[in-house]
Amino acid sequence: MIATTLNFSFALAGQRIANRKSTPFAVAKDQLEAITAILKERGPILQARPVRSPSVGILYTDPINGDRAPPTI
Repeated sequence: MIATTLNFSFALAGQRIANRKSTPFAVAKDQLEAITAILKERGPILQARPVRSPSVGILYTDPINGDRAPPTI
């Protein structure tokens, strides 16, 4: 699951603007094969591509574990 705030919306200090969650799950083999066949036929459902000239930056912070993502230069 990926969730974000509305495009071009203003973010207040401390406001969560994006979230992602990955949950392991199991499906029947025939269902997995059916979905795999659809993806092979139609291509990926979601693609991530680099932004060549970004107009915004992303700042990762963790209020509980501040050293979790130390700044890199």
